[in-house]
Amino acid sequence: MRAVVSDFVPAMAYAIQTVFPSAIHVLDGFHLVQFFTDAQKRRRRYLGQAKKHHKSRFIDRCLRENQKN
Repeated sequence: MRAVVSDFVPAMAYAIQTVFPSAIHVLDGFHLVQFFTDAQKRRRRYLGQAKKHHKSRFIDRCLRENQKN
């Protein structure tokens, strides 16, 4: 079994699946950290614009919830 490392580009995922159907697609660490950092910046910007404390508490509670719920 082989692994192929790439970023989040859907075209790359499709190419990997087409050329190496049995390979495992692994996301590289740099782009993974970049993705989460950007998501965190967007969340902070959203919460700053909301200016409603109860709304930010609700979002935090939803993020802490078990995914099954």
